[in-house]
Amino acid sequence: MRPTITNFDIRYAERILIGKPKAFDRERKDFIKNLDTIDLQAVPGSGKTTALLAKLLILEKHLPFADGSGIFVLSHTNTAVDEINERIGPYCPKLFAYPNFVGTIQSFVDQFLAIPCYENQFKKSIYRIDAETYNERVAKYSLPYGPNVWLQKKHDPLGFLQSVRFSAKLELIPSLGKTSDDFELTNQNSATYKALRKMKLTIMGWGCLHFDDAYTLSEMYVKKLPSVKKLLQQRFKMVFVDEMQDMDVHQYNLLDSIFHKKRVLGHSFQRIGDKNQAIFSDSVKLDNIWKDREKKLKINGSHRLSRPVANIVQFLGLNPILIEGRNQIEDVAPTVLIFNDHTIKNVIPTFASKIKEHQKTGRIPIAAKHPIKAIGWTREHATEGNLGIKDYFDGFSTAESKVKIDYTNLASYIQFYDKDKGTLEPIRKNLLNAFLRVLRLENIELDGRAYTKANLLRRLKDEHEALYDSLKLNMYSWALRLIKGHPENVHQECSDFFKELLQDIFGRQELQASTTEFLESFIEAEGKVDQALKPANICVIDTVAVEIGTVHSAKGETHTATLYLETFVHNHESIKSKRQLEGNYVVPGDGVRTKEAAKMMYVGLSRPTHYLCFAAHQDRIDEAMRTQMQEMGWQIKIVNND
Repeated sequence: MRPTITNFDIRYAERILIGKPKAFDRERKDFIKNLDTIDLQAVPGSGKTTALLAKLLILEKHLPFADGSGIFVLSHTNTAVDEINERIGPYCPKLFAYPNFVGTIQSFVDQFLAIPCYENQFKKSIYRIDAETYNERVAKYSLPYGPNVWLQKKHDPLGFLQSVRFSAKLELIPSLGKTSDDFELTNQNSATYKALRKMKLTIMGWGCLHFDDAYTLSEMYVKKLPSVKKLLQQRFKMVFVDEMQDMDVHQYNLLDSIFHKKRVLGHSFQRIGDKNQAIFSDSVKLDNIWKDREKKLKINGSHRLSRPVANIVQFLGLNPILIEGRNQIEDVAPTVLIFNDHTIKNVIPTFASKIKEHQKTGRIPIAAKHPIKAIGWTREHATEGNLGIKDYFDGFSTAESKVKIDYTNLASYIQFYDKDKGTLEPIRKNLLNAFLRVLRLENIELDGRAYTKANLLRRLKDEHEALYDSLKLNMYSWALRLIKGHPENVHQECSDFFKELLQDIFGRQELQASTTEFLESFIEAEGKVDQALKPANICVIDTVAVEIGTVHSAKGETHTATLYLETFVHNHESIKSKRQLEGNYVVPGDGVRTKEAAKMMYVGLSRPTHYLCFAAHQDRIDEAMRTQMQEMGWQIKIVNND
């Protein structure tokens, strides 16, 4: 029997999530009460995730359901999953326990499909499912002479080798979603084809999988054992997928094949998101992978956006949807910052000065909850006149700042830990992962397989207790210093200690050149702060701190103020999105570049709660366009040298 959600239940969720009653409007209440198989299309800043959390809070009272089944909650990133746990975890102990599941698409695929399939097929455990580790293994793999000669004729031999994938039939394909007919080697009996296939099987046999391999194994598993689908359907009677637009086609198809059961009593599959925000992995998705269900709901009201900004953003949606700006703050008119070749470096300072003006009048809070950011599509461009973020801000670091498992140098492991956790554990985990990377670079293995954190620590504790204690003490000291903002000498000390472990435990007197480069990259003279550990991509002007990043890095964020910097990707946004900036919707006949730019700008311009700016070169904003933009609600500000 499906639960019924009442207004009393909603008031309970409002008190927990928002702290006051009657916080949800009719659109959100309709979604919270709905337990059918539906799609929810919601505009930026609509509070759709909060509405989903309200629904989960209420359903917690009914878990597990009468037949022993539970709820399946899926989001795209670990950060989103952590947010669910932080906001409702204390009130929902049953939601985070069997038979329920709250996690990412990758964790679901790994846990329920790929790992069982691998263990059934290879009779051993997987070492790691990770792109960096997999690519590292491929780089070290030696092909026979003939296939290697063929490979070296490629424009990017290693890149090609690392991109080769398996189909569910273990045939070579160029990427997920493609078939063996799409692979350039059609003769499966050729020596080169066999060598590439052997490489894939060998690395997989080592227990080292790319993320894509997990989906291949999942497809194999459900085809070989169709009962797996039935078991999952029986365990999870309600399925909720947040940020559905971020799913790629293979993820979309996998979820649909398992959980979409049309008109089945008591079973629901709800997909939640915004098709217009489908940008990911430094690219833009134009294929409309997400096909609407028969039943659809919409949330048009944005509690993040003001009316002027909502009016601008809605013209950039490829899937037109009315956006109602319901932010109750005093309207601050968005501003076009027009610069020339000589004043481009003053764009960000001008943005900061405008914020300072609005802070003095009280229109923008001085101690704001959300950051102030300047964002652009691409980091840098080699061609003069074709702009990248670095043209606006010389100090912009193009180094990868996203938290990952593995990096190309020790400095990155030290710098890019999960700072949101506020504990020492993420630093400890990164340091151990760094030493595992060192062992792989040195080809040091345990029983023919790469070391894991668990068996490395076990060996240290059992055979080298003094070094084990030193490692724990050092990691604690380094982590504490990093947390407190004192990174001086951490890099050098860590590098020296890793060398000591290699010598005393594994007998390595001389290190591989790649290991030395990994350990010593970015180390400066003793007593100086390591370059990689210095705060990057923040510009502070007259007490206004402006964080600088890419549009992709800002996706899903809320800003107090946002400056969108036009950059060159096939052309500049003021050219590609000229019609949309003048108040015209994207139409089916518009070109690919126009549609890509519209999606990127839709995401970028929909971040701020208080103030929006767009920076464009004067040569691309003529008088007619200025007039049209002013009619749309934009103010015009010329950037000067002073």
